[in-house]
Amino acid sequence: MPCKITFTGVSPLQFEVPSEYCSNGLQAKEYISDVYGMKLSPANYYLVHDGLSVSDSSPLQSGATYGACIRLCGGKGGFGSMLRAMGSQIEKTTNTESCRDLSGRRMRDVNNEKKVLEYMKNKAANDKEKERKKLENLEKKLEKPKHYFNDPEYEAQIELNSKKVDDSIKKGMLAKKRKQELDAASKPKKVRPSIFDDLSSDDDDSSSSDDDNDDVTTTVMKTSVKGDGEAGCSSSSTANSEDDCKSNASK
Repeated sequence: MPCKITFTGVSPLQFEVPSEYCSNGLQAKEYISDVYGMKLSPANYYLVHDGLSVSDSSPLQSGATYGACIRLCGGKGGFGSMLRAMGSQIEKTTNTESCRDLSGRRMRDVNNEKKVLEYMKNKAANDKEKERKKLENLEKKLEKPKHYFNDPEYEAQIELNSKKVDDSIKKGMLAKKRKQELDAASKPKKVRPSIFDDLSSDDDDSSSSDDDNDDVTTTVMKTSVKGDGEAGCSSSSTANSEDDCKSNASK
């Protein structure tokens, strides 16, 4: 059963190729050029079947329909160099923590979960290793030193120096205490004034002022006022009798 080759376009062309010429694509192209007078070279087009390109060495299926697509000339070039330049500008990173897996979870969460599980598995072993190291350190510290320092004269000198330091400190404290006692004894004690002292001073001032007033009134009353009748008698007649006063008045 022959196969068919169709050239798509405004006016599509379809050619039938016998099954004996369908052993490969190149043979079918040559048959079309020889029989139908196709001026288009077999190298300038390629065959397509079910959306896939068919190479010239591939056999063609009898009864199948193939499409012929004309090859187009390429551009001016430089596309590869442009891609290389763009690739150098793009920053490459290996951090995929923000990506998601097929279940929609963040990769950072998945990795953290794995780290936690691994830590929990190794926790017991790590704790045992820490305890072992602690015991080793304690044993090393408790071991007796290999080198001993034994100098009785040096030890006696250290003990004597410590005693001298203690004695000098005690003597200094006693001397300071005695000096403070002597200073306290030489200084007069200050009497703190109280409110009762102020009241007593006010009472003394008032009593002295009353005495002064009494003296003034006594002096004034002793002055003799001579004139009418019994004016010669003064208030100081308390020391004289009434008769003496009358006799002085008659005179």
